[in-house]
Amino acid sequence: MGLAILVTITRLVISEINRQQSHIARRQHEQEVLILARMAVQTDQKILEANGVNIRIEESKNKIVLFEDNKEILHVSKVKG
Repeated sequence: MGLAILVTITRLVISEINRQQSHIARRQHEQEVLILARMAVQTDQKILEANGVNIRIEESKNKIVLFEDNKEILHVSKVKG
């Protein structure tokens, strides 16, 4: 009985560790995308690739749109006022 409880607790702990590692990996990737986007804007580049991350910036008079692998990540529009 005690061994079964220990096995169950161990599985729960390992499952939570795996979930947290996946979450951290997603957040690190998001951070990498935003850092690369900032670099692209600062160097006036529309397409930039580094560390396996590919981004594209589309700018117009009123907006900036950030894409990663053709998926829109961020859209910033100028507010008229």
